[in-house]
Amino acid sequence: MQGMISQLLDFARARADGGIELERRPTEVAEIARDVIEEVRFARPEWKIELEIRGDVRGEYDANRLSQVFSNLIGNAVQHGSPDTPLAIRIDGSAPAAIHVEVANRGTIPPELIPILFSPFRGSHQKALRSQGLGLGLFITDHIVRAHGGAISADSAEGTTAFRFHLPRRASGEAQVATFDAAAPSPSAEPAAAAGELNGRVHGSDAARAPDVRTDREVTRQQEERFQLLIESVKDYAIFLLDASGKVATWNAGAQRINGHAARDIIGKHFSVFYPEADVRAGKCEHELRVAMRDGRSEDEGWRLRKDGSRFWANAVITALRDASGALIGYAKITRDLTERRQLEEERVRLAHAQEAVRLRDEFLSLASHELKTPLTVLQLQLEALREQIGSHDPATLAKLDRADRARRRLTELVEALLDVARIVTGQFSLHLEQADAADIVATAVDRLHETAAVAGCALSISADHAIGTWDRSRIDQVVTNLVSNAIRHAAGSPIAVSVARDAGDVVIEVRDTGPGLPEGQLSRIFERFERGASMRHFGGLGLGLYV
Repeated sequence: MQGMISQLLDFARARADGGIELERRPTEVAEIARDVIEEVRFARPEWKIELEIRGDVRGEYDANRLSQVFSNLIGNAVQHGSPDTPLAIRIDGSAPAAIHVEVANRGTIPPELIPILFSPFRGSHQKALRSQGLGLGLFITDHIVRAHGGAISADSAEGTTAFRFHLPRRASGEAQVATFDAAAPSPSAEPAAAAGELNGRVHGSDAARAPDVRTDREVTRQQEERFQLLIESVKDYAIFLLDASGKVATWNAGAQRINGHAARDIIGKHFSVFYPEADVRAGKCEHELRVAMRDGRSEDEGWRLRKDGSRFWANAVITALRDASGALIGYAKITRDLTERRQLEEERVRLAHAQEAVRLRDEFLSLASHELKTPLTVLQLQLEALREQIGSHDPATLAKLDRADRARRRLTELVEALLDVARIVTGQFSLHLEQADAADIVATAVDRLHETAAVAGCALSISADHAIGTWDRSRIDQVVTNLVSNAIRHAAGSPIAVSVARDAGDVVIEVRDTGPGLPEGQLSRIFERFERGASMRHFGGLGLGLYV
C-alpha cells in the first residue's frame, strides 16, 4: 500500500484541477534517482539495478514529485518484473532543453493494455496483483510528467518493457531563475558492474542541488507514512473503489472486517453482492450509481449483507470519480457499520414508549383513585345510616351490612394504596410526624386484624416493648396492617407473631409466620410495584401493599 494515500490525494487533485501543482527548484535528477534506488535496494536486496547517467541532468523541477515518478516507475517494474535480470535506468542530459529518462526491465505487457496503462485503476497488468495497489501510480506519474511540460510513453517488445519520459529543464515561458555552480559534466558514465551496485557518476558539485530539497522530500515522505498508518488503523470504515460499471476495484482492511470478504474473493465482483435480494431486484444499486453520477455523490442507510449472509445496518456514501476531461472513471465507496447505533436508537425509542406508558398508567391510577374516594365515602355513610335504622331488630340484614362494609373497607384500602403509589412516583409522598409509642400503634393495628386472622385460621399474637419516638401514626399502622394482612393471605392456618423490640437507637417491628414461604428468586422483587409472590388465581390483591 506504498503511497496509497498520497496517490488518492493526487488523483483527487488531478481530477479536480486537471493537473498537479509544482514547487520548482534547481534540482539534480541523478541524486533523486539514487535516493529512490537506495530505498528499493533496502526493501528488495535481491534486485540488481543499473543506473547510467549522461550529460547535464539538472533542471528546475519539483524534487518531491520527481521522486514520486521514479518511485512509481521503479516500484511498478519491481512489482511486475523478475529480479533475474537487472533493472536499467538511464538518465540522459545531452540535449540542452530537456532531460530524457528510461526505466527498462525484462517482462512484457499485453499489447491491448499499452493504451490504457496511464488510466486510473487500470495500471496493473497482472490481475492477480491488482489488490496490492490502487492502480493509480502510473496515472499520477503521467500527470506529474505532464505538469512539468513533458510526456511519458511505454512500449513492450522482445521480452522487455520500457517506460520513457522527457522533462524540459525549465517551465515553459519562464526565465531561468537559478544557476548551478557545478563543473562541466562528463559526457558519459559507466553502468554498475556488480549486482545491486550503483556506479553511475555525475560530474558536478553536490551544492548544485538546493540544500533543503532532501529535507523537504524526507518530511513529505514521513507525512505520507503517518497518514498511511492512520488510514490503515481505521477499522470502522470500509473504503474501496468501484469501476464505472460498479465492480469492486480495491479493498481495505476495514472493508474486510465489516463485510467479511477477502480482497481476492471480492475484487472484480459487482457491489450488489452487499445488498439484500429485494433491494437488488428493486434496482437500488443502479439508482445509487445514477444519483452519484448525476449529483457527484449519493448517501443511503439500510441493511447490507456480510459474506456469511448476516445483515448489518450501514451508512454508505458513493462519490463519482472523473478524469480531467470530466469522463466518469469509477466511484469511491465508504461504508460504516451502524448496527450498534441503530440498536441503541431502537432501545431508546422502546424505553421512551415504556416510560410514557408508565406515566399514563400512573396518571390514570391517580385520577381514578381520587374519583373513587367520593362514592366510597357516600357508600360508607349509607351503610352506617342503614345500620342505625335497623338497630338490632333484623340480625340477618345486619350481617349483610357487615359483609358489605368489609368489602367497602377493602376497596377503600385499595384506593388508598393506589393514591399512595401516585404520591410516591410523583414525589408527593409525605409524613405527619408526632411523638408516640410504637408499641401502642402496632397493638391497635393487630387488634383490628384479630377477627380477620381468626377467620383464616391464624393465631395472631403480639409481643411489644414500649418504644417512644417520632412517628407518623397512620403510616406505621398502614405498614403493620399491610404486613399482617399479607401473612394472613399467604399463610392461612399458620400462627402469626408480631413483635416490637428496641435495637440500639432503632425500633424493629417484625411480622413472622410459618407459611409456605416465597418461591426462590422472588424475595428480591416482592417490594416492587404490582409484584406478587403467588398467582392471582389463588390470592387477591394488586401487589401494592408491600411496595407502599
